[in-house]
Amino acid sequence: QKFKGCELKEHEGKKICLLTCMDHRIDPLALLGQLGIEGSSPYVLRNAGGRFTDDIERSLALAIRLLGVEVVYVIHHNHCGVEQNPDDTVREWLEQDLGPAVAGDLPIDPINRDSNKDSQYFAFFHWTDGVRDSVVQDCRRFRESTILSNRVPVYGFVYNVNNGELKEIELAD
Repeated sequence: QKFKGCELKEHEGKKICLLTCMDHRIDPLALLGQLGIEGSSPYVLRNAGGRFTDDIERSLALAIRLLGVEVVYVIHHNHCGVEQNPDDTVREWLEQDLGPAVAGDLPIDPINRDSNKDSQYFAFFHWTDGVRDSVVQDCRRFRESTILSNRVPVYGFVYNVNNGELKEIELAD
């Protein structure tokens, strides 16, 4: 059985990368049509909120240098759980719900093994200024990165999960 998209050859079309949220309401391949891109097989990076985190920066550096990515689209969306739940709230949930932090049968932290203190070291990238500003912040981080090419353009968008509208966000240079 063939899967949708398997007929595309490696690196067919423009080499693009989409950074977006892991939310199931976002279909990265459908976004291509709204962006006016046809015949491409995009590289898709997803995380909670579609945020430009350290792991995304690392992945983009490799995608640009090893895979030849030519353009990056940062796409956030309205009604995102990251927007609605501040870091402190998420950390409280993790401490209460995860129980002991273990790797296999071995406690990671034998002294505090009845709570998950590792969550204190994560930034969950909650935003308070709205989805538009989160897109601007992440595109700025991309442009200011010392390991990403300044020759690769980045564009920011907000996807409306209610009506499917994709709106480009004006980015100051």
